[in-house]
Parts: sequence; C-alpha cells; structure tokens
Amino acid sequence: MLPPCSLRHLCYPSPALPSPLCPQLDLSSNRLDQHALVCLSELVGLRQLGLADNGLAELPLGLARLSRLTHLSLRANRFCEVGPWGYA
Repeated sequence: MLPPCSLRHLCYPSPALPSPLCPQLDLSSNRLDQHALVCLSELVGLRQLGLADNGLAELPLGLARLSRLTHLSLRANRFCEVGPWGYA
C-alpha cells in the first residue's frame, strides 16, 4: 500500500505535482480555486481527493477524467447548486 500524498500549497501552474499514480491527495484548506486545480486531471491514479475548505463555487471539470476516484471531500466550500454531474 502506498502512503498518502499531499501538498500544502498548490500554485498554478504547479512547479511539482505528485506522481500521476498517487492514490490519495489532500489539498484541503489551501484557498485554491478552479484555475489552480486544472492540473488535477493528470493524476489518473487518484482514488481519494480532499478539496474541503477551499472556497470552491464549482467543481473543476477535470475531475470527470479521474475514473478511479472513489472518495471526494468537498465540505466547507461555496457550492450553490449541483451541476451537470447530478446525483449517482
């Protein structure tokens, strides 16, 4: 089992991201916006992603490419409605 990966600060464009096969990434409480999260779509191995407490108002579209994602933490953001993803 691989250890979780995390970044304390993510700048856009990011100078360094974890391996594309990183299974877990916690970016909670970093005040990131959708533009800073564009590069997440390249992390195709992600199974767990923490985006809590970032002030996000909408989901980054690149999340749709993360087909292995089983857990997504979005608490404490600014979502007003559910977008085109709807409910599963």
